[in-house]
Amino acid sequence: MSVSGVSRFLSVLVVLLLWGGGAGSAMSVARADAYLDALREAADDVRVDPLSTNGAAPIAPKKSKPQVGRVAPRVEGDIPRGLDLAGLERFLKQGYVGSYAFFKRLSDEQKRKVFAAYEARPEIAYIRDQIKQQYLAR
Repeated sequence: MSVSGVSRFLSVLVVLLLWGGGAGSAMSVARADAYLDALREAADDVRVDPLSTNGAAPIAPKKSKPQVGRVAPRVEGDIPRGLDLAGLERFLKQGYVGSYAFFKRLSDEQKRKVFAAYEARPEIAYIRDQIKQQYLAR
C-alpha cells in the first residue's frame, strides 16, 4: 500500500470511528485517537520497495520441496494450534503486519492474555479483536 493509500485509509477510518462510535463519547474519541496514533506510527514505518518503483519485474519466489517426515501443526480455525507465544508473534509478524504492530506494543501481561485467547480460540479475527482490546486498555 502506498503512503497516500495509507493516509486515505486512515482518513476513512477516522470518519468511520467517529461516526460509528458516537462522536459525543469522549472515551470513544480518546480510544480512537490512541488507535489512530498507533496506525500512523505503523504507517510511518512503511517503505516502498525500490524494485517496485523502477519498473523491474518482481523476482518469482523459489519453490520449496516438501519436508518428508515432518508433521504440519493441526489447523483449527485459521491459525495453527500448538504455537508458543514467540510462535504466535512470528505468525502475526509474517501474515498480519498491522496486528503485529499493535501486538508488539503490548505489555508482557497483555501479550499473555492474547496468547491465552489464542489457546482457547485460534481464529485470527478473534485474536485481532483481543489485540485491539488489550491495546485500547493500556
